[in-house]
Amino acid sequence: MLTDEKKYLTVNSAGAAFALTAGRKLWSTLSAAATIFSLEAIGSARISFFGAGNDNGTFSARVWGVTKGSNASGGLSDCRIEYLGQAASTLSVAVGAAASGVLVLNSERLADTLVWTVSTTATTPKGPMAVIETAYNEGASAAYSPADDTPAHLHLPSLGRFDGLILEFGPLTNATGVNALIHPGA
Repeated sequence: MLTDEKKYLTVNSAGAAFALTAGRKLWSTLSAAATIFSLEAIGSARISFFGAGNDNGTFSARVWGVTKGSNASGGLSDCRIEYLGQAASTLSVAVGAAASGVLVLNSERLADTLVWTVSTTATTPKGPMAVIETAYNEGASAAYSPADDTPAHLHLPSLGRFDGLILEFGPLTNATGVNALIHPGA
């Protein structure tokens, strides 16, 4: 089942130093500090990055998987977050639409270059994505990165073990605010 593409953040991120760490977190604390995108029981997603700033502005986003935990009475108590990988993006001259109510404005640039680094036991931070892709044989995550002003996409086929995703935006270079579109099930 395919669902509509959705904007990850309501307001673009100004970027910051990466701060999340893997492990168990209180749900109330994590959900107050980060936007958790629900995967709606769909095991895959396509992510497209965009932002305001100059052509060739750059930024990175860490992708985290979230698994909810329930307490003995069935209530949501805590969760596990795991580092899945990092996407390094470069903005292009391609822009969004000139209309109100659209997901990407004509003042925002789409990323056309995307370098995806899947998490392993050797990455910093460490993460299980390479093992998940091998163990469940649902295909490897990959970046479509044309680098010619055609929008780039990150394809994540092995997300069925997670209830949600967090995109953590790092420092920006020649970009003033960044965001993503997530298409669950794509």
